[in-house]
Amino acid sequence: GNNVDVDKGERVFLPGNYGFYLTFFTDVWQARGGLFQAATHPWPEHIHYQMVNGNDPDISTAWLKAINAKYAVITEPGSQELYNEIKNPERFEGLDPVYEEKHDVIYKVPLKRPSPAKPVNEGVMNTLIVPEKADSKEELLSYVDWVENSSDRELLFNMEDHDRYKIAGEIGEGEVILVQMTYDDGWRAVNNGKRVEKDEDPLGFLVLKPDPPAGGGKVDITLSHGPTWRQWLGYLITAVTIGFAAWYILVGQAIGRKADILRVVTSKT
Repeated sequence: GNNVDVDKGERVFLPGNYGFYLTFFTDVWQARGGLFQAATHPWPEHIHYQMVNGNDPDISTAWLKAINAKYAVITEPGSQELYNEIKNPERFEGLDPVYEEKHDVIYKVPLKRPSPAKPVNEGVMNTLIVPEKADSKEELLSYVDWVENSSDRELLFNMEDHDRYKIAGEIGEGEVILVQMTYDDGWRAVNNGKRVEKDEDPLGFLVLKPDPPAGGGKVDITLSHGPTWRQWLGYLITAVTIGFAAWYILVGQAIGRKADILRVVTSKT
C-alpha cells in the first residue's frame, strides 16, 4: 500500500481473492474490484480473462499498460492464494519483480507516463481500430503505442475525493487528454472556468477535449462525477413506486373500513 499513491490514481492488477478483497480493506485502485458485476466499462471482464488465461507475454504487458497498472500481482503454482487462477505465469517474467514471497510475485509495469491523465494525439486516436477480442494483438498493440508514445508530455493528476479530481499541465497542438477511467454521462469537466467537451476512446475510456490556444497550452481542469439521467430516472421510478405502494395500502385500508361498516349496517337491518 505504501508504494501505491492513491491520490495520484495509481492502479494495480490482482487476481483471485486478492482482487475481491483489496477494495474492502484499502482505497487502492484496481481494474476490476470486489463488485465487478456492477462494472459499466465494457472491457474489464475480457481483460481479466486474458490476464489469467492468456499465454502471450506481449498481450499481457499491453493490457497492463492499457489499464495503467503500476504493479501486477501474479500467483504462481504453490501460492497460498485459495483461488489461484493465473495460468502460464512465466509470461510475466520479462517484467521487473519487486517482491516475492511464497510463490506470489509483484511485478512493476514499465509505464512510460504513469499518470492516468495523459496528453495523446487526437488524429491518431481517430485511426485506431477497436479490438474485436482481448487477444486481438495488432489492434491492442496499436492502441497501447498511441497511449504511450503519441505525446511525450505529462500531466499532474490528483484525487480530491472519489468524485472530484484535478488535472494540470500542458498539452500540445492536436492533443487531447486521455483519462484512464470509464467514460459515462456523469462526468463533468471544467478548464479555467470553461466547460470541456467529453468523448471516449476506442476502449471506452474518458477523453477530454479542452480548448487551449492554437498550438496547445496550459490546462487546469476540475473533473467531477455526478448522477446521470439514468440514475435520476431510477430515483424517479423508485419514488413513484413507493408513492403508489403507499397509496395502494391507504386506499386498501379505506376500502376495508367501508366494507366493515357496510357489513355492520346490513347485519342490523
